Amino acid sequence: QIYHRAGSLLPPSDADYKFLQIYFMGNSSEELDTRCAINSSVKKSVVKQLQTFFHEHNKLVKLFKAALDRMPSDDHKIVIRADKRPTKEHPRRLNVPTIDEVAIVVVDEHFESRDIILHRRNDQLQRVYETHRSYDALQYPIIFWQGEDGCHFSIKMINPRPGAESNKNISSMNYYSYRLMVREGEDNHILKCRRLFHQYAVG
Repeated sequence: QIYHRAGSLLPPSDADYKFLQIYFMGNSSEELDTRCAINSSVKKSVVKQLQTFFHEHNKLVKLFKAALDRMPSDDHKIVIRADKRPTKEHPRRLNVPTIDEVAIVVVDEHFESRDIILHRRNDQLQRVYETHRSYDALQYPIIFWQGEDGCHFSIKMINPRPGAESNKNISSMNYYSYRLMVREGEDNHILKCRRLFHQYAVG
């Protein structure tokens, strides 16, 4: 079974930058060298293009960078709700132009087990559940390069005839059947991702 784990936005003081943390090194050349050192067979020019692309267009990367800039201490953490909810005023809520539903909170608050809770700096890993709306974008960033929401339990079913929202929520099977369906006259980029598509389809 494929699953995703996420750590803190910054590494402990005695550790190297890894995974998501590499985005926040603050130096594009060092970031590029770190990525290429992980796998010496990659083309540096391609990695550089992808790195620049994600910094410019991926909403989650922008969100994490904005949150990190506003975290006053290592006691704070960023929370991404598992299901999309209407935005409400909250004294600790972080307003990021590209994505709402994000909060910087103190340690002693409690959240649902499926929420992603990322600390500013620690050595803990948290599992990102498959039912979290950001799971697909975190696990398959090349497919979902904008960092857009995936499946979550708040998506309502649409009645195809009037095109109106129903009171029922969709299931995971409903969602992924819709995403993987071949439709005449519509281009589905997911189906063109070859081996990555196969991994996504069976994951």
